[in-house]
Amino acid sequence: MLFMIIEHFTNAPAVYARLAEGGRLAPAGLTSWECEDRSLLEDWMRNWADLVRFEVVPIIASAEAAVVQRDDHTGASA
Repeated sequence: MLFMIIEHFTNAPAVYARLAEGGRLAPAGLTSWECEDRSLLEDWMRNWADLVRFEVVPIIASAEAAVVQRDDHTGASA
């Protein structure tokens, strides 16, 4: 599943210092905000929770959205 992550830094200098020291601190299996297990995303956000407030928005592909919209309007189930 894909996610859009909106990051709100509470202390930008500290965020960039930690990033320089340890990288993104993302667990294995979490790449470019795509993962099959949402708990990986939650693990990553916990690593930064003291410095960053997160908004997480699940993303679906255009083709999938079209199917959902079509089914919503026709009463079919996906």
